[in-house]
Amino acid sequence: MSLKSNLLSDPAYQDTYEALHALTKERVTSQPFIPLIPDNYGEAGKARIMWCGAATNGWDQDKKPDVLDIHTANKENEVWARESLPDYYGRPFWNIQAACLNEIDLTVHDVVWNNIYKIGGLDNEKRGVPSDSLILAQRDLCLQAFEIEMMHLKPELVVLHVGGLIDLAWKEFAGPWADWTICKADKYQVAGHYIQKGVPMIWLSRAYNIRKVDYVSAFNLQLKALGFPLKTA
Repeated sequence: MSLKSNLLSDPAYQDTYEALHALTKERVTSQPFIPLIPDNYGEAGKARIMWCGAATNGWDQDKKPDVLDIHTANKENEVWARESLPDYYGRPFWNIQAACLNEIDLTVHDVVWNNIYKIGGLDNEKRGVPSDSLILAQRDLCLQAFEIEMMHLKPELVVLHVGGLIDLAWKEFAGPWADWTICKADKYQVAGHYIQKGVPMIWLSRAYNIRKVDYVSAFNLQLKALGFPLKTA
């Protein structure tokens, strides 16, 4: 079985997603987001990268079944991504992701796209960021899901492109902020790195008024500090 199949077939993972799905019943939210895992993920010669945003603000929100079947939901998620994501690629999150991944000779299609919060709000102005109450409701379940994802997908690098949201729920996994090595551009914190449970992690700001060249430069510094191989000229 592939790493992807192993993850989706894990009974503990399925139970976690059913519990997350139950949280959406009385709230105006997206469905629980299932990570998008490339078909070639884990193949020899391809770096295993997981790129995490905050939360999505709209896949499948108009079709909430009574019972969540994770395999059906995953297929719907993949269809949504194929049809919808090209419209998003010009936005800052995707622009920065693509520019940074170019430094290690990858594209957005080569990495796992994940979200630290599985259930997003539907407020476009907040890019799907859940309310404080929704964060609190899903926090422990999201951490459980993330632990299982890490176990099965075995990423060699996790990028947390989440800005200040790292403080709200992720200290349990991402470690004390004081332990991270942070890089600044002008007055802004742009990127940082830390190794947690043996996995190299890079944090990226969501202050999109920072120049893209500064994001890429800061990302490169983190890669070098972690000893992660850069693209050859």
